[in-house]
Amino acid sequence: MHSSEYYTPIKTLNTFNMDWKIKARVTKKYPLKEWRNAKGQGFLLNIELVDSLGTEIQGTFFNDQAKKFDEVMKQGRVYLISGGQIKMANKKFTSIPNDHCISFDRNTEVQETPEDTEIQHQSYNFITLDKVETLPTQKPVDVIGIIHQMFPTTQVTLKSGKTVDKKSVTMADKSQVLIEATLWDSNAREAESFKVGQVMALKNAQIHEFNQSRSLSCWDKTHVAGNPDVPETKVLTKLTEGTDVSEFRSLTKSRDKDENKGMGSL
Repeated sequence: MHSSEYYTPIKTLNTFNMDWKIKARVTKKYPLKEWRNAKGQGFLLNIELVDSLGTEIQGTFFNDQAKKFDEVMKQGRVYLISGGQIKMANKKFTSIPNDHCISFDRNTEVQETPEDTEIQHQSYNFITLDKVETLPTQKPVDVIGIIHQMFPTTQVTLKSGKTVDKKSVTMADKSQVLIEATLWDSNAREAESFKVGQVMALKNAQIHEFNQSRSLSCWDKTHVAGNPDVPETKVLTKLTEGTDVSEFRSLTKSRDKDENKGMGSL
């Protein structure tokens, strides 16, 4: 039976909902964050959820609940969740296409359930790479493509003094366009297992432009997946059969020869 028959569909949640229970998968779990300001200090934990109808919503735990559920909830697992306040979403802090979000509280109950194949592991709203050329910079987008080139992972020191991993990957899609995606920190490490010729999906990649060259930037809000279980994967896999991807139009200016050393390409 379809799980939405027994639980509140996420798409029906609104600020008037008081008694609800959803069954959803944690598609993204962010690191526990400690905050400090003039009013005090505390903790917060953000998660992204999707149900069997493919509707997404962001949820936030605070303070003691944040620390508690950081240990309990795992990315990719399915849970029954009830209790908390439905609020209007602040679009400055989320790219999820939902006008509402969940603010969890002391009344929140979370119970892990067995795997439910009706709930996808990620909800995507893919656009083709040619659309990236005309969209505003900084806009988050979902894209999927064949990996054409992989560059060696390097370490970059940020202004804050933190050192993070950086990995650049060039991808192509059915619009016959190439673009370079720069994966940072945990996403760079995730891509270490990827190979040239396989499919890569990026959710909430940010459009970047420099010197009339466009690329995609993938920080902590971006979800990176290799060979995702979506119909587009099979379509793109056929793209490499007898096709010279290197002849596709690139939105990213080519690198110097020295930068290309050590890379793999399709």
